[in-house]
Amino acid sequence: MENLQDSYRREIVQNFTNSFRLIRDFENYCKNRYAEPEILIDKLEAVYSSLKAAEPITKDEILPFVEENLDVIRKLGGAAPNVEAQKERGMRMCERLIGLLHQVKME
Repeated sequence: MENLQDSYRREIVQNFTNSFRLIRDFENYCKNRYAEPEILIDKLEAVYSSLKAAEPITKDEILPFVEENLDVIRKLGGAAPNVEAQKERGMRMCERLIGLLHQVKME
């Protein structure tokens, strides 16, 4: 992380690392048998917000990936919410997202 802190302001790096906790929280909620569509979307929006606050680090690949998944999960939660499909999509997104976050260049 020291190299990241040299390249980016401390606040940005802090938001970036905080995103890991929020992603884990979202993933755990996706595994909850009683998950509700509104809360699921709220938790994903919190992940997006944290990653957006770290935009210099996340703008190229990570933010567009989360935006795309957030859009799909919102659509799945439409008039007749398909919570199981939302949860499934959320868990797949988390797996890929953690991989993307670990690939961030340590310039």
